[in-house]
Amino acid sequence: MKNNVLILEDDPVIAADIRMIVEGAGDFATYRAADFAGASALASAHPIDIVIADIHIRGDMDGTEVAGILQRLYKTVTIFVSSYSDPATLRAASGTEYIGYLVKPFSPEQLEALLQLAVMKNKNAVREAVDIGAGYCYFRREKRLERHGQEVVLTAKEALLFALLYSNRGSVVSYDEIDAAVWQEYGVDAGTRRQLFHRLRAKLPDLSFGTLPREGYILH
Repeated sequence: MKNNVLILEDDPVIAADIRMIVEGAGDFATYRAADFAGASALASAHPIDIVIADIHIRGDMDGTEVAGILQRLYKTVTIFVSSYSDPATLRAASGTEYIGYLVKPFSPEQLEALLQLAVMKNKNAVREAVDIGAGYCYFRREKRLERHGQEVVLTAKEALLFALLYSNRGSVVSYDEIDAAVWQEYGVDAGTRRQLFHRLRAKLPDLSFGTLPREGYILH
């Protein structure tokens, strides 16, 4: 099985160089995004295993924020790259779990070594369906939910919301994080968000969801 790598880089020349290294390093398939909207769309459509993220990218979110959301949604493994190693940039990276930090320009061998480390970490992760109770099984990599062997049909936004709640099961997921992950923006109309949550809960009546006013949602 190929490991899918998302290259989060807004410079097309650098992105092409990284892609060449990755595809020459082993059994990898590569995708490229320049901002959060593109990264979110790709991760929704493909099972992303590894994210190579430039810290300073265009848009409202930097690479550390995008990588953090993808980790919480899909349990991706992150490698950061940057032209900077100043304290402020390093502090930004420290808020997200990652297995390596490369300062540009880096050698192909440095990136290849981190890719192999990421592959080993992925192999240790649970890939099979997870029994989450009440007859439900969740296939995290495919973002697919079944009940008693039958697929539960979710819309793209419902599937994103469930992935986020499942990845943080037992903890409250804030409205801001939900808005950023599902709609790629902050401050979505509360009624729109609430309707999505109610639709998801109605499709999964035997799972226990909760609402904390002015805070967020939780999957118990």
